[in-house]
Amino acid sequence: MKYIIPFFLLLCVLSACTRTNQQNTTPPDTPVALLDSAFFYSTGPKEIIFVTTNFHYDDQGRYTGTYETLTTSTVDHIGLVPDTMALTLTYNGSDSLPATYEYTDAMSYYAGGPPGSSLLRYDDQRRIILDSPANPVYTRRFTYGNGDISRTAREFLSSPDTIFTDGNNVSRYEIASAYLYSFAYSNYPNPFYFPKLATHAGAIFYEDGRDTYSKNLFSKKTGIYSPTTGTYNYTWTLNTDGQVVSGIGINQDTGLPVEYYRFVYKK
Repeated sequence: MKYIIPFFLLLCVLSACTRTNQQNTTPPDTPVALLDSAFFYSTGPKEIIFVTTNFHYDDQGRYTGTYETLTTSTVDHIGLVPDTMALTLTYNGSDSLPATYEYTDAMSYYAGGPPGSSLLRYDDQRRIILDSPANPVYTRRFTYGNGDISRTAREFLSSPDTIFTDGNNVSRYEIASAYLYSFAYSNYPNPFYFPKLATHAGAIFYEDGRDTYSKNLFSKKTGIYSPTTGTYNYTWTLNTDGQVVSGIGINQDTGLPVEYYRFVYKK
């Protein structure tokens, strides 16, 4: 699951800025306002992707899911593929942690059939330990070490994946030791961070671009994967309320912008 914004929105990103990341007025531990929608646009290196995501909550302010539309094409601008995806979380009574969730997409990429509704299990510290969907092919188990979270999934033959943390943020993300992402962080609040999930169920939703675990937004991301290694440096823009409203990722090697973000908050 990725979050991306269209190229024409870059003009909005550049013109709507009221303060850049030269100064931070929002303490890192202060929860940000609820995210209404996010837009993300990526220019490559292998494809062009544009995603619009809308976030939903219940009357208790609990995160209940997303609805997103994605358009992707190859770098040669062929093979345009539109898709829609929905993530729905459910809770038991007034519990703060989701009991089940379901992820669906219109294109139905699942070779073994869709996972179906997933039942979640937690340990005595309220950390996710089991993601058990109706289709057992997609079952994931989570174990916790000293500053790391490992995820094992049967559908990924090269699993487990490991999320390394520094206490507040994800410092490294390894995908079966073949792919590696490392991060440096700004002091800005992460719009995707949900305090009620974070260290409890955040690992289940952690993907590149949708980090619900980290309190802060990254300032640098380095990806090491065959055959490409690249580092992106990020500049974030805040509004007068201290909320991050946009951002640009610059390829360190070429100096060119490669990622564009825009965030809209609920009033």
